[in-house]
Parts: sequence; C-alpha cells; structure tokens
Amino acid sequence: MKTDYCRETIHYGAHERQVVCHYVRGSSTSTQAESQSLDHVVSIFIHGGAWRDPLNTCFDSDKLFEQFVAVENNKTQTAITITDNFYSIDYRLAPIHKFPSYLLDVLSALTSILGHLKQKGIGLNNDKIKINLIGHSVGATLILQVLNYNSILSQWFKLNPDQDKSGNQKEKQILQSFSKSFPEKSLNNIYLLDGIYNIESLIKEYPSYSSFVNEAHHNEFDYTSSSNFSSLFTDILKTLKYNQFVIVHSYQDQLLSLNQTKQFVADVLEKYQLRYTLSVGNFGTHNDVYEAASTANLILQTT
Repeated sequence: MKTDYCRETIHYGAHERQVVCHYVRGSSTSTQAESQSLDHVVSIFIHGGAWRDPLNTCFDSDKLFEQFVAVENNKTQTAITITDNFYSIDYRLAPIHKFPSYLLDVLSALTSILGHLKQKGIGLNNDKIKINLIGHSVGATLILQVLNYNSILSQWFKLNPDQDKSGNQKEKQILQSFSKSFPEKSLNNIYLLDGIYNIESLIKEYPSYSSFVNEAHHNEFDYTSSSNFSSLFTDILKTLKYNQFVIVHSYQDQLLSLNQTKQFVADVLEKYQLRYTLSVGNFGTHNDVYEAASTANLILQTT
C-alpha cells in the first residue's frame, strides 16, 4: 500500500527514544473552512513490545495510518478526518529504564503533543477536540496507567523517597505540566488492542513472562499496584462517565489468551458500568492486530 505522507519528529526529551511521530499527509482531507467548523479528531498511538523490544517504535503505526488514509480517500465526503492529527509515541525501554520511567515518558509525550496542537492553532479558544488513545499490548497497559497516573505515581513517590532530589523534582514537573495541559473533557474513545490489563494474572497464566516483567519493574509491588485497575478506577470514574472503551482481541493471538480481556471486562468495565464495545475476531497474530484493515475500520466507525 503506497500512501503519500511523511513523519515529523517531535522531541520531548534528550534520549533517542523520547520522540513522537506526527504523521503528515501529502494533502489534507479537510479544507480550512471545514476545519474551523468540525471537531478536531486527535488520535494518539502507543506501541507495545513488553516494555523492552527495540524493534517496536513509533513507526509501528505506519500501516494503521495507511489504512486510515485508504478509507478516507475512498470517501467522497468525510465528516471528520482522523489523519489530520495523528501521532505515535515512543518511550525509553527496560531493562535500563524501569517503571515508572516509561509512564513518565508517555505523560511528557502527551504534553508535547498538546503543545504541538496549539502551535497548529488547535486547542485554542475552546476548540472542540476529540482525543482518541490507541494502545497495543503494553501500550494498552500504559493508556490505563495514564488514566490513573495520579494515584499510581503519588503512591510510587511516597514509597520511594530515596530518589535523588534532582530527578524527583523533574518527575514532579512532568506531572504538573501534564495535569495542567491535558483536557480530560476532550478525551473521546480509548482503544485497547490485545492488551495486558493485569500483570499479576498474566504471570500466573504465563510463568515464563515473569522474566520481561521483572526486567521492566523494580519489584513485584511496582507491577501489582500499577496494574490493579479494578481498585484504581474508583478514583477516576467521574472523568470516564462519557468515554467509550473499544476492546479488541484476536483469536489468532499466539502470545495472549482471551483471559486478560475477559478479566478487564468483568473486573473494571462491567463492575463500574463503563461504556464499552468488545470486538473479538480474526485480527491476525499478536503483532498483526494494530496493522489489520479491520482494526482501522473499527476505529473509524466508532470515532
């Protein structure tokens, strides 16, 4: 599939992986008049890779973006375009950078994306913005941690007072910048693709996975407390009242069974009566899911 687009790199830190890819089409699908009158859809992708795979980058979303472009090009009229404001986040990896480094990276990246949108004139003067978050595998975990960042990181800082003062201060600045800039009311849909939703349960089902989990966390408490979403969600229910979770799982996923998805639906979505759509089908293997045309169509249909 050949698509006319390029990627603009946005740096949010000094590390080579602290970057955001902003996808830019060769020609926009919406006119200036349309962009002033319509909601601005902002879609942000977060890749997986078990927190450690260097082959997973912000380029993982290339084919997904190409699928979006292909669908939009075939429409004579597009009410809302998803390709005008499409971003993909990269972050530092384990084992060198353990939790919560990659969560802090994602918060910094989101803050940078919002700043970039304002430079484009989007997000000013109460513009209507619809933010879609799309996460694959541990990218889905990271999205849920972003939603619960305040509880997760407040607890982590409290239990880790021995962090050096300069680093601790920098991390607090990241939290302050994100809390000031992220428009919670603009959050639209949350797309979770073959995600990991409870790390403790994951290890019980797949004991061998403890190797990469331990590489990405300082201790067991780090991953049990930061992925216990059944308890964490109690603090953010009001902010998620009107959001929709779109959960995707593929029958062909060779790395994750349906158990993670079933547990998240039962322990969080059903328990707290949150809006959700569950799509279980033939989306390909674990790393095919985010590139599948059916995934792109589902996102476009529900945006």
